[in-house]
Amino acid sequence: MPMGNGALFVPVKAEIRKKINKHDGEFVKILLYNTDKLTP
Repeated sequence: MPMGNGALFVPVKAEIRKKINKHDGEFVKILLYNTDKLTP
């Protein structure tokens, strides 16, 4: 969901937040990779 400042609001499961030591409302940086194989 867009936040209006170029950033996106993306829910992160509590299990993942706990593993990365983040709490509700904190910012996290998420890097996405495209795993689709491109064919020539």
